[in-house]
Amino acid sequence: MSADPPVYVSELIDAATKAWDHQKVHEHLQPPDAELILKIPLSTRNIADSWAWHYERSGLFTVRSAYRLLVDTKRRREDWLEGRPNTSDVSATQGQWKKLWRVKVPSVVRHFAWRLAKNSVPTESVRHHRKMTDEALCPICNGAEDSWRQALVDCNMPKCVWALMDDQLVEHMVACKNDDARLWLMELMETTREEEFVRILVTLWSIWWAHRKAIHEQEFQSPLSTFCFVEKYLGDLLLLWGRAAPNNTVCTATEANVGRRKRTWKQPRQGHMKVMVDAAVARSGHKGSCAAICRDEDGHFLGASSVVVLGQVDPEILEAMAFSEGLDLSSDLYLQRVHVSTDCAATISHMKGTYKGPSTTVIQDIGKKMESFESVCFEHEKRD
Repeated sequence: MSADPPVYVSELIDAATKAWDHQKVHEHLQPPDAELILKIPLSTRNIADSWAWHYERSGLFTVRSAYRLLVDTKRRREDWLEGRPNTSDVSATQGQWKKLWRVKVPSVVRHFAWRLAKNSVPTESVRHHRKMTDEALCPICNGAEDSWRQALVDCNMPKCVWALMDDQLVEHMVACKNDDARLWLMELMETTREEEFVRILVTLWSIWWAHRKAIHEQEFQSPLSTFCFVEKYLGDLLLLWGRAAPNNTVCTATEANVGRRKRTWKQPRQGHMKVMVDAAVARSGHKGSCAAICRDEDGHFLGASSVVVLGQVDPEILEAMAFSEGLDLSSDLYLQRVHVSTDCAATISHMKGTYKGPSTTVIQDIGKKMESFESVCFEHEKRD
């Protein structure tokens, strides 16, 4: 730096050529700064100086660009403090957003993914943060904060759906522990194949739809119905993309549309609480799951439970275990008069007669559990 630096920028410009005076620039500035300044184009006309906002192409200040500047600065500082230097790269982040927006899914699924990444999906946690509700607990399990991860991955309802999916894909998804939904999605997008990531997005969207349906309309969709809907939806997408549907797409159109139908509530016997039970076998064929949902006479949600049984794939045994799980749920809720509903006619038949078969032990255990209740009635209820 010189002892007598220039005061105005115009002192670094050659008045005759209207170009930078290279000698003066190098004389008064450090080499790195001089190189950058010499790259700035100059106007050949005499124009009065004016204020310009660097963060808009028009040069005009806007509240929108100022807000973005503050958000980006805050995010970069947080990333630096938390040791995440890669996420502070604005160009890399923009590239990830563009890649997410180009995923081959319908706009409704893409918009859901965008809202999830922006943490604007209206979970109870988000609504509580925005002062829209008094508490942030999950309305379904009522035991944990209703964050995006609780609603889509960790709650009993989504767990039963994911249990029917490919084991390796689900294990990889669960292994991604990032609490930031955007970083979680970006990590999955980078570490899975395109068709796997599409499956994850469609399943997340379907689970969210069932989650909101259960909370706001008291309509509870079985995990198998959600799974079948996802399979049919993905099959339709493959046809639109000009590809053949995979051989393991086993759900028919009728099964896949179960989630879209209007369900009617069938009241339990008077004075009883209704417990609906169901079971399913994972597509991988290595495990099964049982679930139970309890509601009162008016259909109001009381509680739910689910269990994944590794190595058990016999539908008859799983349906009986689901019945047993329903009684355990009733006991946990301190109910004495329950009406158990199952879509497995074989289980009802085995309960009424002398049965010797694969599920004998479970049936006998159910009989002992029923003795601890004041009244237990059960029926076969056909479900679409």
